[in-house]
This record gives sequence, structure tokens and C-alpha cells, in this order.
Amino acid sequence: MIKFEIPSSIKTIGKYSFYNCSNLAEITIPSSVESIEENAFEGCKSLVNITIPSSVKEIGSFAFSNCSKLKEIIIPSSVKKIGDHIIRQCYSLEKVIFPPAIEIIEIKFCSNCTNLTEVSISSSVKTIDNRAFYECTSLSTIKIPSSVRSIGNYVFYKCKSLIILSLIKRTHANGMKFILDFVPNHVARQYHSISKPSNVKGLGEDEDKSVHFSPNNNFYYLPNQLVLPESLCSDWYEDENRRSIFRISSQRK
Repeated sequence: MIKFEIPSSIKTIGKYSFYNCSNLAEITIPSSVESIEENAFEGCKSLVNITIPSSVKEIGSFAFSNCSKLKEIIIPSSVKKIGDHIIRQCYSLEKVIFPPAIEIIEIKFCSNCTNLTEVSISSSVKTIDNRAFYECTSLSTIKIPSSVRSIGNYVFYKCKSLIILSLIKRTHANGMKFILDFVPNHVARQYHSISKPSNVKGLGEDEDKSVHFSPNNNFYYLPNQLVLPESLCSDWYEDENRRSIFRISSQRK
């Protein structure tokens, strides 16, 4: 295993500086360093702990990605900008603390950190971008501050252990006992199964198709629209405003 001390004259840890140094177990970053660039420590699979000095102002994308033995990372308050995928696939990581100046948690910031249990998000954060905590399957506690205005797609996808404490607190404060997340599947003009057993009712078979939405339906519907026979569907079309239909003839005049 390798231990390395970065000279105090260094201000920037450049791109790919220690990329895939799989035997690097310990590194000392001096207070002279102001920037850790993209992929600087990506793939350092023996690195267990790292101390980021308060002199660092920026951390680039993938900086500590795939450091599979890294257990904890504390991003100091001096950091004003962080990239995406910074600690993705750090499978041993248990805790992340964000600095108070960060406004955006970038895409896949710590996705696939399957041992991560706790995240503390600072009150400066306004946006949590797509898949930021994607597949953090052990994540059980996260406090989302009231400053957050936007949460992207699949942010907590497969976070099966998660309890969102602040959301629950606000829910109870407003007299609600639970939150029902009810999202019917798909939009359909009509729906039927072509392969179900004869003694089984198809999904949507008994639904009220005369309304756009009903809590008893599995689908959203588009009622009162013309539905063409399947035999005509190959050469009949609706105009873009759905005000009329027309046929494109395959015969030349």
C-alpha cells in the first residue's frame, strides 16, 4: 500500500492526477491546494479516508468516484462549487456532509453509494439534480431544507431505506397524517390485452373511459376522440390540432 504527501507548493491537483492508483491508501493534501480537478482520485480503491483542507474552493466531476473503500468525506465550508458524479460508486461511504455555500447537488453526486446511511444537506441548497442519490440503498436519513426548490428525476430511486424527516415534519405540521403518492400509469384512448387468459379480466377492462381521470382507473384516458379501426390505421391520420382526419392515398394521380 502507498502513502503520499502532496508538496505544499501545489495549488491544483490536476485532472487524472491519481486516477486508478488502486494501491494508494493514504494521501495528505496541504493547505496550499485550492482546486481538485476532474477525476483526480477516481478509482483509488484502497483509499479509506481523505481530509480536504479548508483552502479548497472547487472540486471537479468524478473527483473521488469509484473509491470503493472510502468511508467518510467532509466537504469544507470553503468549497463553493462541486461537479457531478463526485463520489459515485463509493460503496463503503457511510456519511456525507455538505458545505454551507453549495446551491446545487449535481447529477449522480453520490449515486450507487450502497453503504451510505446519512446525508446532511446545507440550507443553501436550492436544487438536487437528477439521480443525485440514485441507488443509495442503505440511505435512511436525509434532511431536505426548506431552501430546496427543485428535485430532479430519480433522485432517490431505489433508496429503499429512506425516511425523509423534514418532509414528514412539514406534513404533520399541516395536519396531514400520511402522504399518498398516486400516479396512474400511461395515457390511453383505449386499452385491452391480447394475451390474457380467458378467465382473467384485463387491466383497464372495467374502467370508466368517459373521464380523463378517476382514482379507480389505472390509466388516464382521452375521451370523445375518434378511434379508427385497426385496418385503417396504417394510412389514416389526424391533423396536428386533432380537428380532422385525412387519408394519404398510395395511388398516384
